[in-house]
Amino acid sequence: MERHPNEVIKQTLEEFNACAIDVHGIEKDEPWTRGIKNLICKIGKERGYEVRASSSEEAHSTEWLYDVIWRKMSGNKVANVGLVLECEWERSGIEEDFQKLLLAKAELRCMIFYTESKHNAKREIEELIHQVVEFSRSQSGDKYLFCVWLTDEKHFFFRDYVFES
Repeated sequence: MERHPNEVIKQTLEEFNACAIDVHGIEKDEPWTRGIKNLICKIGKERGYEVRASSSEEAHSTEWLYDVIWRKMSGNKVANVGLVLECEWERSGIEEDFQKLLLAKAELRCMIFYTESKHNAKREIEELIHQVVEFSRSQSGDKYLFCVWLTDEKHFFFRDYVFES
């Protein structure tokens, strides 16, 4: 049985984090973002999606609307969107990038960002979830995955959220 994308993404980011910190010493810069996008794109391709992203050798094509998108096409029409992802390392851009995810019709919406501590991550995720709840177009079953890199602990904190009206 194929594992849920949430679980595969979490495991992949944990493995990437260990490798990136130990081997490259990179965090929140271009190699870090490129590495994350490459891994997420690879997962999408393995699941049969056309993958679009900028700065990724694994993508089929350049960025389209989101930092990463997994889509299936029927001719020249979009038939399905498995994932939309925003990865934002500028603190001032997190809320705006998340709001793009609110507009998406996708099986999974994923937001990757960083903060200083688990306490801050939980608080910031709750603020973003509040936007989902307040957004009049949110629908029961909308799925979100928050992946927050903690600068104090040097690893990711994850939170799954499913909107229920």
